[in-house]
Amino acid sequence: MKYCPNCGEPLEDDALFCPECGEKAPEAPVSPAAAPAAEPEETKKKSSVGKKIGIIAAIVLGVLLAAAAVLYFTGAYRSLIPDGRMKLGLAEKALVEKKLDEAFKYAPETSDINASLEVTGSIEDDGSFGLFDEMTYYKMMLEKAKLAVDIDVNSEHRNLSAELGYAGSPLLSAKLINEGGKVGIYVPQLDSNYYIMTEEALLKLASEDGAAPAELPEIDLTPFDEAKTRQEVLELLEIFSGLSTGENTEIKHDTPVTLFGGERAASVTEYLINPTPEQVKAVLNAAADKLGREDSYLGKKLGGYYSVFASAAAFTDDDSAALPAAIRRLAEDYPEDGKLVIDVYMIGEEIVSQRFTYDDQTVGYDHELTESTERTYFFDKETGSINTVEVVKKTDVPDTDEAGTVTFTPNGGEKTVIDYHFDMTKRTPIGSYAGNFSVKAAGSEIATCVIDDDEAHTHTIRIVPPEGEGDGITGINVIAKVSEGGGVNAPSDAPVDLSDRSPEEIAEVFDNMLSQLGGVLLGGLLSGFGL
Repeated sequence: MKYCPNCGEPLEDDALFCPECGEKAPEAPVSPAAAPAAEPEETKKKSSVGKKIGIIAAIVLGVLLAAAAVLYFTGAYRSLIPDGRMKLGLAEKALVEKKLDEAFKYAPETSDINASLEVTGSIEDDGSFGLFDEMTYYKMMLEKAKLAVDIDVNSEHRNLSAELGYAGSPLLSAKLINEGGKVGIYVPQLDSNYYIMTEEALLKLASEDGAAPAELPEIDLTPFDEAKTRQEVLELLEIFSGLSTGENTEIKHDTPVTLFGGERAASVTEYLINPTPEQVKAVLNAAADKLGREDSYLGKKLGGYYSVFASAAAFTDDDSAALPAAIRRLAEDYPEDGKLVIDVYMIGEEIVSQRFTYDDQTVGYDHELTESTERTYFFDKETGSINTVEVVKKTDVPDTDEAGTVTFTPNGGEKTVIDYHFDMTKRTPIGSYAGNFSVKAAGSEIATCVIDDDEAHTHTIRIVPPEGEGDGITGINVIAKVSEGGGVNAPSDAPVDLSDRSPEEIAEVFDNMLSQLGGVLLGGLLSGFGL
């Protein structure tokens, strides 16, 4: 007779497990003395039930662990993630972070530039120009001319000097000094004085009514701080994610679409978002509040650039306000019946297309699953016209290189194609990279540029007129040699301060300088011809 070694239940000689508690039966008979003392019936039943539950739990846990391992190592778990707005938000975040990675991959550590450039040029022709043809003189003049430029830019000043030489002799030189809140101008061939004035006085001179803006734009020329930029961009992304809610977002599975203008078909998960005008305004105002905060890094950084852009684009005073104010104005002007539609396509966990439609105008963005091709397009539903910018990056180049093709296609017209290949580890003093690029329009090459990785950092640019439009010119060559600069300093002469002069008085000074320009240039050219 065998007994259960766990609960003492009598067992048949051929029993493999105890029927009460599931314990494995001993192989040989066990005497009652060797078996554990029998428990009271009630205790024995509780123990038996507990053992059974423990066995079932262990089996279930084992199955779950095995299933989890299979799902994880095969990647099948991805198909179990629900296609909800959370998944879309994570995909948007991943896409933005990828773009930030690309932006900062080769970002310079400083924006300081201290460089010297020596620029020369030449004209190639088909031999059809005669001795007394006008183009013959232009060709001779260009070959005798040389431009020397010194750039000295850092966080404290932005200084520039340039000298135009002709036939080996200086023809005209100038210095532009910007430091300490004042701008200095010195052109010794036109005026022996070194003039300085405040930026406000210079802007008054440039404005039609002689009134400078209430607040001058302050541009931070230092490189973007990666950590601060990443943090605020993701915070702004969180704000704009408010355009999608459970009520205004429709999710469609297995939607057939075409990407790249119909060149590729795919089955996607589609997120169709229809925010109300109130939701659009709320998001814009929240973004403006974010960028307008005193501690907003991007608000200050981008605000200066925007102010300069707005002024250059001749916006009105209201439109050239700081960036947060401009965003708030967009919210105020957004019509109550405005209809914005956001269409996002996803394959798996990756966004492959985003299209924003407002007033029948579509701005879209597609990218390949291989991540080597991206296309940005602007589409007019009414006319069917489409303008595209397509970037195809090469993947068979070293990790330190950037190479590919950029194609511009306006309204389905003639393509402009730029092929490029640069070594991103080799920068010149002006920030360009060693490498080359070429530009083709309507299938014909119109420009090339080669930047040699030599001591002079030679930039060789060749421009070819389109066929039939050169009037005898077959090419224009520009060679720029770049070297480390020695800095640009203000003239040693005591400056003449024009800050307190009226705009009319300041204008008269520069008018007198310009009136002499023609004579100085003509004299230098005649001297170069030995006349």
